[in-house]
Amino acid sequence: MDPYIIISFYNFFIDITDNFYGKRPSHYLFTFRHLSNNQIKTLTYDDLEKIEELKELYIDQNLLENIEDNAFARLKQLEILNLGKNNLKQINGIIFKSLRKLQILNLEKNAIASIDKDAFASLKLLKILKLSENKLKEVPAAIASLNDLREL
Repeated sequence: MDPYIIISFYNFFIDITDNFYGKRPSHYLFTFRHLSNNQIKTLTYDDLEKIEELKELYIDQNLLENIEDNAFARLKQLEILNLGKNNLKQINGIIFKSLRKLQILNLEKNAIASIDKDAFASLKLLKILKLSENKLKEVPAAIASLNDLREL
């Protein structure tokens, strides 16, 4: 299978639809998806349906306020997720549940004021977690489960 890389930043995308990924030959794999610097506000399960083999996803520098609980459920191969520089206010315990291979998670420069204690429970391989420049008043209890964490 040939890797298939799409870079789509500095556009005016406000959502990710079925047509957004377009037609691609069946022998191509999406391994890297760059959606930085757009105007995406919401991320849903259906938005990410055609990219199950993705290893890196960059949705930083958008207007992201809401992530559906199961939005990342299909992305079982994901290793890097960048959600930095958005408008996220809280992280619940379900959002990252299926991302068992995730190694880098960037949540910096959002408006996060709370993180559920189970938010990172399934992220056993996480090595880097970026939380700087949020509205957190204390180190979240959720990091206690991150045994492989090397950088916070």
